[in-house]
Amino acid sequence: MKGQMLFSILVIIAAALALINLCNLILILILI
Repeated sequence: MKGQMLFSILVIIAAALALINLCNLILILILI
């Protein structure tokens, strides 16, 4: 149970990082 919770937290962190990277990429494309 504890391992599953840790895994879901890692998934949420990975999704948040992917979203931030996507936003940065869009901003860079707009600025160029």
